[in-house]
Amino acid sequence: MSISISALRVRFLAISISMFSVMPMCAAEGLIGAERASFVRESYESCLKSWSANPDSSSMPADIGRKFCTCSANRHADKTSPSDLKSLNEQTVRDPAAMVIKLQPLMKEISDFCVERVLSDAK
Repeated sequence: MSISISALRVRFLAISISMFSVMPMCAAEGLIGAERASFVRESYESCLKSWSANPDSSSMPADIGRKFCTCSANRHADKTSPSDLKSLNEQTVRDPAAMVIKLQPLMKEISDFCVERVLSDAK
């Protein structure tokens, strides 16, 4: 692969931001059961949609996108508390731009984690 790791991180972060812009996150115990399954499925689908819409993604193998989106969706579910899910969703509806700014550091952490995981799996 001829793309630098830092360029790959930027691309994945851009996808993460668009994927998570309408989904809340907080550092807490994660989702479980049917709620987690639904959340992970919706997060994964959103990520793949963002991946497909990103012109930079066309230069990368599709399996990297699927692996990244799987990692991101599960990591996101790990960091989303069931008790906070409803209130964060309401805040996102009221002021999505503010929520994106607030969540950007955590989105970057998830993106960085998943880029490392995807790249280490590719070796």
